Amino acid sequence: RLRQDRLAYDLGSDETRRFRDGRRVKPKAAAWTPGLGLALLALAAIVMRGLHLDWGFPAVYEEATPAREAVEFWGAPGGGVNLDPGFYKYPSLTLYLQFVVQAAWFFVLSLKGSVGSLNEFRQILREDLTAVILLARWVQVVVGALVVVPVFVFAKRLAGPVAAWVAAALVAVLPVAVAESRVVGPDAALLLFSAAALASGAALARQGRRSDYLWTGLWIGLAASAKYPGALLAVVLLAAHGVSPARARGGPGALVFSSNLLQAGFVAVLAFAITSPYVLLSAQAALQDIAFERRHMALGHLGREDGRAWSFYLGHAIPRGWTLAVAVGALLGGASLAFRRTTRAVWLPGALFAAVMLLIVGSWTMAAPRYILPLAAVAVVWCGALVGWLWERRPLAAGRSLGAALALLLV
Repeated sequence: RLRQDRLAYDLGSDETRRFRDGRRVKPKAAAWTPGLGLALLALAAIVMRGLHLDWGFPAVYEEATPAREAVEFWGAPGGGVNLDPGFYKYPSLTLYLQFVVQAAWFFVLSLKGSVGSLNEFRQILREDLTAVILLARWVQVVVGALVVVPVFVFAKRLAGPVAAWVAAALVAVLPVAVAESRVVGPDAALLLFSAAALASGAALARQGRRSDYLWTGLWIGLAASAKYPGALLAVVLLAAHGVSPARARGGPGALVFSSNLLQAGFVAVLAFAITSPYVLLSAQAALQDIAFERRHMALGHLGREDGRAWSFYLGHAIPRGWTLAVAVGALLGGASLAFRRTTRAVWLPGALFAAVMLLIVGSWTMAAPRYILPLAAVAVVWCGALVGWLWERRPLAAGRSLGAALALLLV
């Protein structure tokens, strides 16, 4: 046997164990790093989202709440910086992100000698709103483009590399994802962290390592800190925990009494507390704002008293924001994943999250395409899974279908 191993090593065979330093070792698999491809795809997404980013100026048509609230952090002339937003209809993560970018802008202007004091910078913030909004839109563009990375990881863990590339390409050009990356709001960040939580949840469902629990908890906390509905991603954690191999080895009791699950919950709460501290420190005021928003969602604006939002999402938001090709592909791809025993467990957390979120958001009277934006991560991944399944059987037909879908999305 040793002579055979020596011969295999001398001949450079990669199919058998090689002999090295007196030991038999497995040949190292070739490293495959998709980093360059993802970087190019993210760059293309940035270019697409960044075209004509000064639209509407000098008027500002979006609410731009994160940028406007970040300006308020700088305080009045002669005063200090105050990081308590006093505004809790949104959590604070995207507000602080905009504030950090504005601080970097202040630092650059100071180095150039364009501003000599904090008061001069405050004056720029309050008098040049278009510059503030344009900077904030570029932040949105970058955040929106970065979503290709967790979507790629999510799809690869669920259905393989072909599905991963298809899903990443789809989310880069998906109309609703592009549109929400060109306005200042919390929804692009919610999509980014939702996709990351779904990717970690897929790893948790497949392997159940402690690190998978902790990463899932972190992304859930950040998603909730971007926008409160991100807390619904707790469904992903619970479902992935329920089907994970580690939980199964622990018996029925591990379904509830699990140190990994508790640690994931702790990390989620900690991430939320660090990035939205005043929501907890000013809990009474925050609860009042949240209650107001809940009534707002339930009752709607004047003129939107005609029923629930189901018809809007099914008849308008999904066909136009996702396109019918992606919507139908997602349904077929999700069904194919559900019926395959090898992928059913990893499919389940995303499916339950989609069902719960659509059930809750669809029951409101208020409706907007951005309210179901986190579901776009599930849709493109399931659509990518369908293309990957077809690719294994009929590569030419799958390639033509993908090309047609991408062309439709680009148009």
